[in-house]
This record gives sequence, structure tokens and C-alpha cells, in this order.
Amino acid sequence: MSGAPPTKTLRAVIIVGCVLGVIATACQWIAGIDDRTVYDGGSITNDAGMNPCLGANLPPNPGTAGTGTLTFTAALSQIMLGQTDGGPYYGFNLDRTCTCFLDASDSCTRPNGEPRACDDPNGIDNYARRIFETINALPTGEDGGFITEAKLNVALQTGLSGALIQVSQYNGLPNDGEVTVTVFGSVGYANYPTAPAFDGGDKWNIDPTSASLKYQTNNAYVANNTLVASLDFPIIIGSAVTQPVYIQLHSGLIVANLETNDAGVVTKMTGQLGGRWSPQDFLPSLQVVPDPISPGSYLCGSDGTYQILKNIICTNLDVNEDPANDGTGACNAVSMGLGFVALPAQVGATVTPPDAGYGCEAGLMESCP
Repeated sequence: MSGAPPTKTLRAVIIVGCVLGVIATACQWIAGIDDRTVYDGGSITNDAGMNPCLGANLPPNPGTAGTGTLTFTAALSQIMLGQTDGGPYYGFNLDRTCTCFLDASDSCTRPNGEPRACDDPNGIDNYARRIFETINALPTGEDGGFITEAKLNVALQTGLSGALIQVSQYNGLPNDGEVTVTVFGSVGYANYPTAPAFDGGDKWNIDPTSASLKYQTNNAYVANNTLVASLDFPIIIGSAVTQPVYIQLHSGLIVANLETNDAGVVTKMTGQLGGRWSPQDFLPSLQVVPDPISPGSYLCGSDGTYQILKNIICTNLDVNEDPANDGTGACNAVSMGLGFVALPAQVGATVTPPDAGYGCEAGLMESCP
């Protein structure tokens, strides 16, 4: 095994993010846009009596010609998890089903006798947050739990890890029917351990996979200053000082309000992101993370803490990974939703992250039973 283990404090931050793969790098945001309610799956309604699972879609594409030339990049500076007891609730109605509320049926098939995974109010799918809350109740030897909003924001604000959202071919106006959105997983602020200033001058190092423009869509748009983009994207955790943990969101959605100055330059993005997280993507990535409870052990194989986390994750699958299988497919993924704020930043160099070694066999594959 190569590389020195991170300090106890960094271990806590890394596992926070890691299981936040139970986190995502990336994405679904804004519980309210212009005083409207955004539901999972993108349903919006101003009518309290309308079925949120059958309501109107996201703001429609304004249909304006895509002739813009502006490009702006923003780095995540803050995320919001919300809470099960009373909210706020972040995310979208990914499966267009209000499980346990308006719909008696489930959107995916689960083993006989296993209870349904109920949605948040208005059908919002975000079972990852419930997983975090369960994990935070475990004894960790650290104050404040494994996966807390405060610890995750420390990782972002110190430059330990991050993600960039870049919008290009933008006309700078409230409406643009065709823009390009690219998500870059960042392996840390270029001047780490100095904290980023989030003033537009910060350069964030980019993971080689992200640098290939793998996470990009040309079908995004801006409607009434609201950015709407649907794509797969990653969140990378703990990568400035150790081998990164990759969280991949499938069929992700980014919805964000754009604040601009008089020149049409975006000065702030505020919104939500979300998607479907597959255990086959997440569980193997944990093997590079030190067990914060058992020094010398890593979150993989027969490690006791890993087995507890794996069981929590695998017993809380609430959606199918592929939207095409909603209503018929097995429950084989976890829904994810986050609120976020992103501020101007710059794409830095493409950097191969440090090799911190593996706690188990490299390339070990894991999945839920």
C-alpha cells in the first residue's frame, strides 16, 4: 500500500464526502424558483391543488436562437442537505411517482416484504439524505457525525475537493434556447492548503476524466434566468491530499438561478442538483478511504464499518438507475438531491490525483446483494 494515511481530521472530512457518494459531484437544486415549487423529476406547479407528479415540466425552452458567445465557470462554494424532519427538502420527483402519498404503487420493484421507500412531500426523491442521517447516528469517535452539511462545506471552502459548472455559448440574456453545460470534477484548489477566495480568480485542478469533456450537454437552456441542464456528472471528494472518491450521478438534473451584472456576466448560481446513484459506482470507490473508527483499516472487504455502511446503503435503494425502467425495473439505485451555491472560478490544470494506495485489492468490484 503506498502513500501516507491522512490525518484524523481529514479522514473525517473524506469519509463525509465519500459516503456522500452517497454524495454526488454533482447534481439537482433550488427548492423554489420565483416562488414556485420544484418537484423531483422537474415538475413545477403554482396550483396547490395540482398533482405534483403530473404537473407542468420545468420552465420550457424559450426557443431563442443559440447565437451566444459568453462562457462562465462557477465552483461549488456551499451545499445544503436539508433534513427529513420538517425539511427543507431538496431534489426532484425523479420517477414521477408520489410514493406513499398520491400513488399507492412504487416506481420500482423491491423484494417481497420489504417496505416501500416513501418520498418526501410532493414526491421529491432524495433517499441519500435519509442514508446520511442514519449513518450520522453511528458512533464514530468524532464529533458531529460522518456526513454533515458543515463538514462537507469545510471540504469545499478549504479547497480539499470541489466541482465546477461551466456554461458556454450563452447570450447573457434572461432567455437563451441553446447553451452548453460542462461539469468538471475537481481534484482540489490549485493553491491548496490555502483556501480559495471564490472571487473569480481561483483555479481548480481538473480530474483527467472530466478534462475529456465526458460530462457535457449541448441541449441545456436558460429560461427567465433559470439554467436547466440534464446530464450525467461526477462529484469528487477528498482529492487534494489523497486518492479521490468518485460519485457518479446518472440522469442528473441541474436547475439554477443565474444572477448577472449589467454586462450579462454571471456573478452567482443558486439552485439544486440531483440524480440517481448506483451502488456499483459508489461502493468500490470507498476502498481508498481510511476507516475513521478502526485505525489501519479501510472501507472495503470485511472491514466492520464498511459492512455497516454497505448494509445501510443497500437496504435503502428507492429508484431504478435508468428512468426508462421506472414502474417496471428493480430498485437498484439511491435518489440524490442537494441545494447549492456556486461562485465564479477558473478551470485550472489537468492533474492526476495523488495515489494514496488501496485498502483492498485494486479494482475490487462491489455491489448490493
